[in-house]
Amino acid sequence: MLNHRQNSPVNSANALYRHGDVLLRRIGTIPNHAQKRLGTVLAHGEVTGHSHRVQPSDAVQLWAHGNEMFWR
Repeated sequence: MLNHRQNSPVNSANALYRHGDVLLRRIGTIPNHAQKRLGTVLAHGEVTGHSHRVQPSDAVQLWAHGNEMFWR
């Protein structure tokens, strides 16, 4: 992966990805107390009603723990 602003390699293990209201980062494991969730919606837009989803839907599992969401 390249950092397009500087055209330099980026360590993908520490990379952050932002898409609107959603910030993604890699973690080692999902917390033991996380609850499995149905669907693929990561966040709903408050103003426009749009949603941030993971595609393809059959390739992901969502988990929630407190205010945090996890996907595998």
